Amino acid sequence: MTTIHDIPVIETDVLVIGGGTAGPMAAVTVKEQDPTLKVLLLEKANVKRSGAISMGMDGLNNAVVPGHATPEQYVKEITIANDGVVHQPALMAYATRSFPMIEKLDAWGVHFQKDETGDYDMKKVHHLGTYVLPMPEGHNVKKILYRRLRRMRVEIENRFVATRLLKDASGRIAGMIGVNTRTAEPIIIRAKAVIMATGAAGRIGCRTPATCSAPTKTRPTAATAMPWPITSAPTWRTSSASRSTRCSRITTARLAPTSPARSAASLPMPMASASSSATTGPGR
Repeated sequence: MTTIHDIPVIETDVLVIGGGTAGPMAAVTVKEQDPTLKVLLLEKANVKRSGAISMGMDGLNNAVVPGHATPEQYVKEITIANDGVVHQPALMAYATRSFPMIEKLDAWGVHFQKDETGDYDMKKVHHLGTYVLPMPEGHNVKKILYRRLRRMRVEIENRFVATRLLKDASGRIAGMIGVNTRTAEPIIIRAKAVIMATGAAGRIGCRTPATCSAPTKTRPTAATAMPWPITSAPTWRTSSASRSTRCSRITTARLAPTSPARSAASLPMPMASASSSATTGPGR
């Protein structure tokens, strides 16, 4: 029988949930801005080969490179392509930051195709601008991101999936509770800031297109976060249940609350000073 008091607790300054592409980039950016911060990256698989680009990518379809397109052209192009159902400020922010990010990835070792003059070899597919940038060696993107994580001394917890966000006494996001995807071992992580980078690979494991229209999993959000400290700590039983997907059988853990246990207020978890939400970093 495992109680909440038996669950290991990890403390960190910034917790990043999701080890695909956005998660490692967020973790590295935090360390670049403040190397003294303790940053922990949580991934349900293995950061070396996880996420939507785990097998690599052959190019960028939305690269806004000076001389080939402008941010204004990009925003107009995407707005027209989506019948106006877009958030233009977000598009403009992406378009403005696109080229600096390409230059950063290039400096890290991500190989973008270039012409004989050394300029990025852009290809025209769209109507208004030229946004396609080939990546002939895009298979190694995750390897390069992983090396950057290690260089920046970002801590990594592989094989843990976040099941619920935790709140402090003031209602701010203060961490998460999760479970090991191989052993069903639970874990609690306390953090001053939590960054959600859980991706959009929603069709993985779908048997038919129809099954993808219904929610297949629940991602933790600020609205569903569990308050912390817990005034009456539940006792959990861990058991395994198998379900078949199109490609494999996945063993998952089920946490079933039973009778209340002793109060968790005595745990050394003073979270009232946390100063962040699920989508913002520390105010430093």
